[in-house]
Parts: sequence; structure tokens; C-alpha cells
Amino acid sequence: MIKNSVLIIITIMFLAILTVFLINIKNESIKNVLVPIFSSLISGAITLISVYWTIRESERKYDVQEARKYKPLFTFARELEGINDKRTNVYFRKDSEIKTSNRLGMIINSDKNEFIIKSIILNDTEYKPTNNSIARKEHEIQLYIREVGIDIKDEFEFIFVVEDLLGNEYNYKVVTMWNPNNSTFMIEDIKEIL
Repeated sequence: MIKNSVLIIITIMFLAILTVFLINIKNESIKNVLVPIFSSLISGAITLISVYWTIRESERKYDVQEARKYKPLFTFARELEGINDKRTNVYFRKDSEIKTSNRLGMIINSDKNEFIIKSIILNDTEYKPTNNSIARKEHEIQLYIREVGIDIKDEFEFIFVVEDLLGNEYNYKVVTMWNPNNSTFMIEDIKEIL
């Protein structure tokens, strides 16, 4: 892309310099033919470059707008509420077949879009979901981790990785704290990592 732009600019400069030299040709008939030809080539090249850059910028803006339409929009719940028929449990593990789980917290998807839960990263280790990883609209998603030997303290952070329906990936820093009232972890804060 950049190489093509540089090549085009160098070519235009070469044609412009060549046109200046052609102006100094003594033979008027040759000069009257070559100067307009090279001038029109330069004008055409500049026009094509301008149109190309305009189209490219327009496409970039369109891509950004489309990505905003499909960007995941969710929040978190600090307290457990009653049983919700729109609740999904998502379990994460690295490699093992461990059945015990630590609850990491609950997120609540908006009615805007569904998204794909890709992984969580805890203590520099990536854990993939073992079951349904689609966050449905207006669903509560309980996040659990299945792993032995994880050093989980009263407060800890992990990275929550999701993907929109267009394939754009988003990373969120999630802070969880132990809630003694419910004897479980609750999400305290979520911030997108840009």
C-alpha cells in the first residue's frame, strides 16, 4: 500500500521533471505533441490518486461505523438475583477435565447484539470456554473457571476476551472481589482495554 503510493508519487515527479525538460526542446512540433501528452498523464495520475484516497477513507469510515453497530455491549451484576430463565453458565479450562469450579462473576448482555466469548486470561494463562460460548441477547452469563492450583485471592483481575459477529476481538479488564454474603466472587468493574 505505502510502496504503491510512493511509486506513484515518484512516477508523477519524474513525469513533471520530464515535462519541464520537454518545454525546453527547440523543435516546436515535437514539443507541441509531447508536452500536452505528459501534462495530461500527470493530471490523470493526480486525479486517480485523489479518487483512490477518497474511496479508501470512505471505506475505512464505513468499517468503523459497522464495527460500532456490532460491538458487544454488556454490564455486570454485583449480586445474585433469583433464577433467570435467560441464564447461561460458561465454564473455562486450560487442559484438564476438572469438575470443580470457581465462580468468577456474572455479566449481563444487552438487547443490542449477541457476541462470542473467546477466552479469559488469568495469571498469564489463557482459558477457553468448554461449552456454549455465545452470549445471547438479554442473557445473564455466569463465568466459571475449572482449574486446580489457581491462586485466587479476595480480589483479583482477569482479561475477558470476546468477539463480535463481524470477527472483531475486544479485551476487557475485569476486577472481581469475594462477596462473603453470597460466598462467591462478584464482578466489581469492567473496562475495555484499548
